[in-house]
Amino acid sequence: MFIKAGPGSAEPERRGSVSNWFSSLRRGGGRRKREETAVPSNYGSLGRRKDGSHPRGKTRSAWDLTTVTRLQLKDELGEVVAELEALDGQEECKQNSKAKQMSIGRKKFNMDPKKGIEYLYENGLLQRTPEDVAQFLHKGEGLSKTAIGDYLGERSEFNEAVLKAFVELHDFTDLILVQALRQFLWSFRLPGEAQKIDRMMECFAQRYCQLNPDIFTNADTCYVLSFAIIMLNTSLHNPSVKDKPLPEQFVAMNRGLTMAGIYRRSYSYRCTSQ
Repeated sequence: MFIKAGPGSAEPERRGSVSNWFSSLRRGGGRRKREETAVPSNYGSLGRRKDGSHPRGKTRSAWDLTTVTRLQLKDELGEVVAELEALDGQEECKQNSKAKQMSIGRKKFNMDPKKGIEYLYENGLLQRTPEDVAQFLHKGEGLSKTAIGDYLGERSEFNEAVLKAFVELHDFTDLILVQALRQFLWSFRLPGEAQKIDRMMECFAQRYCQLNPDIFTNADTCYVLSFAIIMLNTSLHNPSVKDKPLPEQFVAMNRGLTMAGIYRRSYSYRCTSQ
């Protein structure tokens, strides 16, 4: 049997006390939860102990970044940057040292070609191969053309191999003989000895006939005509020579060549005399 409570009954008081009791439970639970998750005083903000140690029962991983402070990361990054800068500085020093040695080698070559090439060998700036030496001479950066001609004209097995490799670096395709000679002789200065000139013109003639097989019947014709053109050029442009040779005289001096060679001689004379 239920008794209906009147307006003045204690039901509201009981409801209020029950509500207060649940609220106290919630507040208490929140406090206990905060107490359970609170970080002890001897731990830092990242969940580690201030002395750097770890709680018992937990192993430290090699990849655990929680033990690294921002200051440590900054120091380590600074060390890495310093090491990279040091490596860059070493590379720049090496490059500067190589450039300085190359400059010294060029100067030595201009004074004495053999000593200059040997210096470049010893410092690892040149390989002891005819192709590498020929490439160095062909570039000609800072080199005396007279010194290049003297070195190429030396009579030795290695120097002759360098001369051959040097000539092969030139492209005479579709050039008339005078144009090819100008290109060839622009890269160095002919030495004064006739024997050296003879070896150089022989290599040149072989290379020219190789690239232009339809102009001369053989390399000997090209060789003789090339030598004759050089002598003609000297006579025409040397102020000490008073009597300049005429085209007829030039043809007569080289009458033993083939008809194709005679035609080229006449044409070469007109080109050279200009």
